[in-house]
Amino acid sequence: MSRVLEIGLEGINTDLIKKWLDSLPNIKKIQQKGVWGNLESSIPPTPPVAWISLLCGKNPGSFGFWDYNYRDSFSYFERKQVNSKVIDNRVNCLYKILPKIGQKVGLVGVPGTCPCPKIQGGFCISNFRNNISRDELIWPGDFKKVVGNYIFDLQELKNKEKNLKNISNIDEQRLNLIKYFTKNMECDYAFCVLPGLELLSSNIEEQEYQKELKDYYILVDRNIGMINEELDDDTVLMINSVNTIKKVKGKIDINEWLIHNGYMTLRSYPHEPVSFLDLCNEYIDWSRTKVWCEGNNGQLFINLKSREQNGTVDIGNYEKIISSLKADIKEIQDEDAGLPEPVVYIREEIHNGRYSKYGPDMFVNVDNSDWCISDEIGYGKGIFRNYNTDCKGYHSKGYFCINGSGIPDVGELKGISLLNIAPTIMDIQKLEPPTEMEGSSILSILKEPGFYSQSNKSDDEEVVRSRLEALGY
Repeated sequence: MSRVLEIGLEGINTDLIKKWLDSLPNIKKIQQKGVWGNLESSIPPTPPVAWISLLCGKNPGSFGFWDYNYRDSFSYFERKQVNSKVIDNRVNCLYKILPKIGQKVGLVGVPGTCPCPKIQGGFCISNFRNNISRDELIWPGDFKKVVGNYIFDLQELKNKEKNLKNISNIDEQRLNLIKYFTKNMECDYAFCVLPGLELLSSNIEEQEYQKELKDYYILVDRNIGMINEELDDDTVLMINSVNTIKKVKGKIDINEWLIHNGYMTLRSYPHEPVSFLDLCNEYIDWSRTKVWCEGNNGQLFINLKSREQNGTVDIGNYEKIISSLKADIKEIQDEDAGLPEPVVYIREEIHNGRYSKYGPDMFVNVDNSDWCISDEIGYGKGIFRNYNTDCKGYHSKGYFCINGSGIPDVGELKGISLLNIAPTIMDIQKLEPPTEMEGSSILSILKEPGFYSQSNKSDDEEVVRSRLEALGY
C-alpha cells in the first residue's frame, strides 16, 4: 500500500508552468515520470469551495456553499461563515473517511479546516485564526511544541510584508510540518496547502508582482525538488492547484446593472459604495425586485415566491425570467471596453445535492474571471464598470501532477477535474472509494481499454493540426 503526500499550490497557473518549464527542473522531471495536466475546478472556483470539493469528491450542491459565507434558510441578509463543523456535518472529506479504515492523516493549512477537525489518530494545523483561540487551531492539543511560531492568520501580514522572503518563510513552515507528518509521524495521507501565490497576488504594485512571480515559481520548484528527494519508494507525490489566481482587468458591479435594467429596485440609493450584505431592507424594495447578486463571483438569485421571504417571481415564470436574464446579461459585452460576452451557468445544469436549493440560481463569469463580478452598489446610478480595483480573479483551470511508485509515465492527461482527485488518492492506497464520490480515479481512467491508443491518436491529431495552422490552413 502506497502513502500519499499531497501539496496544494494556491492559484498556480498551468500556462506559466509550461512557459517557464526549463527554469523549473524538478516539476519538469516529475511531469515526465508521471501524469499531469489541467485540473477543471468547481463553479465558482473560489476557495474554500474548490478545496472542499477536491477533498470530498463531490460538487458544491452536496455541501451547500459557494463562497466564504453560506445560507441555510431563505433569508436575504442572514449569512453564516463556512467552517469545518458545518463541512463535516454535510460531507465526508478524506480526513474523515481515511481514519475510519485505519489510515493516519495529517493536514497543514488546508482551507475549510477551521476550527481544526478532531481527526481520529491524526493531526491538523488550521489555516485561519478568525478570532478563534490557538487551542482550536491545532489538533491534537499536545502538538503545540512541534508547531512553534506558525502563522495561522495570513491577514496578519500587511501588504508591504507580502514580499517573496516572507512568503517563502510561510511556505517553509508548512513544508517542514508536512515532512514531519510524513517521516516522523508516518502519516498515510499528508496534505498541505501553500498560500504563496495568494499572498503575492495581493501586492498592490503590479510591476512588483510581475517581477516576483517567476521567482516564486522557481522557489516552489526548488521546494518540490527537496521534498521529492526525501520521499521513500512507497510514497506518491501529488501536486495540485484548484484554480488560477490572476489580476483582474476591472469589475462589473452587477447589482447596479440589475437596477439599471429593471431587475432590482431600491427605496433609496446609498451615499457610498457598499456590498450587498452591508445593505439593509430599508435600501432594497423587495416588492419590486426580481433578481439580486451577492459576493464577488457572480452569484445571482431569483426572488422567487414560495421560496424567498418577499418573493415576486411566480414559480411558473421561473424558467422565463432565467431565460430573459441570461440573454440580457450577455448584452453586457462591450468590445470597445475590452469586455467580452459573459458566460452564464444555470444551477440545475451544474449542481445537485441536498443543499443545492440554497445556492444561486445562476452564475456569471466574464473573460475567464479576468473581470470580477461584484455585488457592490453606490459608485453612481447606471455605472457598473469599474477599472480601479484590487480584486483577484479565480480562473477555473487548476493543475495536477502525480509521480511515484505505480504511477505510469503518461505525461499530459486531459479531461481531469477536482472530482477525480479524492478517488485517485484512495486508489493509490489500494482502497475502494465510496460510491458517493462523483468522479473516477485517474488510475482507473488510465486502465480503460484503448486509452493509450486513443491518447496517442489525439496527440498525433494535435501535431497535424499545429502543422497545418503553421502553413496557413
